[in-house]
Amino acid sequence: TGGGESEGAIAISATANEGYRFVNWTCNGEEISSSTYTDNSEGNKTYTANFVKVYNVTATAENGNVTITGQNAEGTFDENSTATLTATPNNGYLFTNWTLNGSVVEGGATLEVTVTADAEYVANFEKTYCTYSGNSTNAGRYLNSFTLTDGTNQVAVSNIQTAQSAVYVDKTTSVLTTYPGATLSFSELNWTGLWMHGYVFIDYNNDKEFNGTDNNNGTTGGELVTYSAYTSSDGYTFKDINGNLTPDSDGSSSNDSQEGDGGNGVSVSSIPSWTLPADLAPGNYRLRFNIVWNTKDACGYADMATNGGTMVDITLTIASMP
Repeated sequence: TGGGESEGAIAISATANEGYRFVNWTCNGEEISSSTYTDNSEGNKTYTANFVKVYNVTATAENGNVTITGQNAEGTFDENSTATLTATPNNGYLFTNWTLNGSVVEGGATLEVTVTADAEYVANFEKTYCTYSGNSTNAGRYLNSFTLTDGTNQVAVSNIQTAQSAVYVDKTTSVLTTYPGATLSFSELNWTGLWMHGYVFIDYNNDKEFNGTDNNNGTTGGELVTYSAYTSSDGYTFKDINGNLTPDSDGSSSNDSQEGDGGNGVSVSSIPSWTLPADLAPGNYRLRFNIVWNTKDACGYADMATNGGTMVDITLTIASMP
């Protein structure tokens, strides 16, 4: 539209139709950026208002987050522009794929698409085991190796950590094969450091989670099968899973304010044996061994790296009784 403001001057403005965005004016091949323009010069001129088709691109996700970049100043996408979608899973989930209108879109967690229509993408994630990202920052604590046994069968797990290496270590290629009702224990544990506690979990129902319910004898349905020390109070009266007071760092067993302080570190003698459920079905199960400070949470805690913690997973295979 246009109208004279004064002799020799003309003002023109452009309004986009729905689904379009004004880009610019051009006049005799010269680009003019403003949507409202006043020209005081003389002479015959032809003005062209330029528009571009725009679309909305959105993305949703459960068990994770998504971000989208590439929008224009109005928050939409110009036709044939590029939208970049990034999917980030929550802890305990893995990115699976993107879907659009129920159909799988080829691409990874970061997806670049050329925009030619309105689109609503869905980032899909699958449940997996929680882990810990990052390296230890405590050079004085690390797990070298351990061996688990049922008295006959055993698995030796070595080359787990060095000083300031990764907190989480996937050793699921290490397999202990045993039977329902077996009693398991550590026969070797080489850990460097002091002032920490050992916890063992088994995902008995294979739901990719470990509950924190004590189950040392295989009868409670819990998945926390043993630990060297724990207290639910603010004091230092730590006990193992069987209720035994944990020795102090000085080796004493007196019930003082520092009882079970964990100063002796983690060792074969500090972690009680445990018994598997007698009705445990044959199959593969994940066993997690954590070296942490006083937590029944199998996912650990934010300061594990600072504390020099360890999180290592192996595979427990239950065979049918002979």
